[in-house]
Amino acid sequence: MTAFGLTPRDAWRLTLREYHYLSKSHEAGAKREHYRFALVCSVIANAHRSKGKPFKPDDFMPREKRKKQTWQEQLQVLQHFVASYGEDKNGGDEA
Repeated sequence: MTAFGLTPRDAWRLTLREYHYLSKSHEAGAKREHYRFALVCSVIANAHRSKGKPFKPDDFMPREKRKKQTWQEQLQVLQHFVASYGEDKNGGDEA
């Protein structure tokens, strides 16, 4: 199994659009999971805080600091992605 629970064969059969939407779906799921944990953290923190401003779930959410990628960095990411699935570009399993 590879990223997203796909076999190498299935991963090679994805179009770039399918991979993009699969990646976005995975990212959205991770954000929902982070929010659930942040909500629990805020409830616990508010139960134990002294007087003052109450905590919000956003206070416990990870912050994303992304810089815009150059085309060279995007190419490097794509090459790493291709290398992670081996040299078989015909959709066959490596075994």
